[in-house]
Amino acid sequence: MIYSFRFLLFVMLLLNANAAFTTNANPISTVLNYHEINPNLVSGGQISYEQIATLPESGIDLVINLTKNPSDVMAREGYEITQLGIDYVHIPVAWPAPTRADYQLFEQLLKSAKNQKVLVHCDANYRASAFIYLFQRLALKVPANEAQNTLETIWPTSAWQEYPQWQSFINDRLIEADLSQIF
Repeated sequence: MIYSFRFLLFVMLLLNANAAFTTNANPISTVLNYHEINPNLVSGGQISYEQIATLPESGIDLVINLTKNPSDVMAREGYEITQLGIDYVHIPVAWPAPTRADYQLFEQLLKSAKNQKVLVHCDANYRASAFIYLFQRLALKVPANEAQNTLETIWPTSAWQEYPQWQSFINDRLIEADLSQIF
């Protein structure tokens, strides 16, 4: 009987600690370069473990991580998220050379998510916003100017000169899709 009492006490303390952790956590909307594309799609920079705790209350059903950081941090992020019952996919997109295959996998994931609320993130929301821009243009057929407004919310004009591989990557995907207006 003493064992049961100690076990119950432990569980109560654990629940209280978890509740305190969640209430003190920063909401996902405080992540670097957070942006709501629509009610079912949001993007941002690297999320913290404290922000992970707020994913359920934000209604997030799926997290797609585009960061290429082969570290314990990514393994722990995936573990923490899936422990909350949220789906998690890591597509390690190389910053210097994003690939068509990276984007194709991303597109298939978003198409299969249907009515789920999805968070797409990377280090600073550059990869995520570029992939979302392409998804809007290629899969959703969003007009160029509308999709570009979302992209320009994250990418400053100077970044395109600093990281020309991303402008080339976007243009190559648009040209492959025979879209007359390239980025």
